[in-house]
Amino acid sequence: MPRLRCEIYDSQGLAHPPLAVILHPEAQPKEDAGPIRSRHRKLGASAFSLISLPLFWMGARSSSSGDLAIFLGINCILLALRFLYWDLGLKHSERKRLKRLEDHRRMERGDA
Repeated sequence: MPRLRCEIYDSQGLAHPPLAVILHPEAQPKEDAGPIRSRHRKLGASAFSLISLPLFWMGARSSSSGDLAIFLGINCILLALRFLYWDLGLKHSERKRLKRLEDHRRMERGDA
């Protein structure tokens, strides 16, 4: 069943994100936390950073459309920072999930 998604929670239930998510292999690439999507976010941030450089240069050199070019350059930098922040947030939540999963496994074994 390709559209079936199983989420496994700990004893706290929906208070935290699931410990594990089981998906059909076809649905796996659609997840945001994967390494391919992370690479795309970083490439997008790099591209917007590079696009901002000629915009700032055009803004400094031009008198008529300089304000628009600088405005667009600032927005490109902000968009690049947003992509990086998005990637950092997803990686942080994944690390927290893995730590909770390991703590849960340790508790089940009686090592806690």
